[in-house]
Amino acid sequence: MDQLDDADLADDPGDGIDEYWRLRTSLSEALAEIGQAAVGPLVEALRSTNPRTRAYAARALGMTGARQAYEPIVALLTDEVDDIDRVQFIDALGELGDPRAIDVLLRYLKTPQQVHRGWLVRVAANALGKIGTEAVIDPLAEVLGTDADWFARLGAAEGLCRIQSPRAADVLRKALHDEDVRVRAAAEAGMCDKLGR
Repeated sequence: MDQLDDADLADDPGDGIDEYWRLRTSLSEALAEIGQAAVGPLVEALRSTNPRTRAYAARALGMTGARQAYEPIVALLTDEVDDIDRVQFIDALGELGDPRAIDVLLRYLKTPQQVHRGWLVRVAANALGKIGTEAVIDPLAEVLGTDADWFARLGAAEGLCRIQSPRAADVLRKALHDEDVRVRAAAEAGMCDKLGR
């Protein structure tokens, strides 16, 4: 992954960027499939000077569920200023499924207004849903019920869909009346899954 240098793409119209995205995605998925044998090298890759290598190594570690990756990923997330890479670290924490990440992720549900706010909230809500504990239902319900950004509400609905709980189903039921059709569709899909339809 380190050999994919994004500086080469400074004047690229988009095809090269897409190709690098595909390569990094494939590599991170392949490394995750290797499992435990890849964890050590992936943790080492979190120290790379290439920010995309760090982000995709975190993604692969998340998919492996390697608990030892929790602290290094949180440290990277804390220091990261690029929202695209931040999203990868947030998603990786959700994939790890470590309940210690709940407090870290809850902060992103309250991201102040900024360019990529909706994405950050949506990915954090999904990550919390992947962790799947009852403790995240109320914060996700708050986003779903009060956030003005439909994209953030969509993420909350998606996160709640992942949680197997009657309380999550109750919150989703209320979202069936959301003003945005995409949020309603996500809530309906989640309700159907929970009801076995």
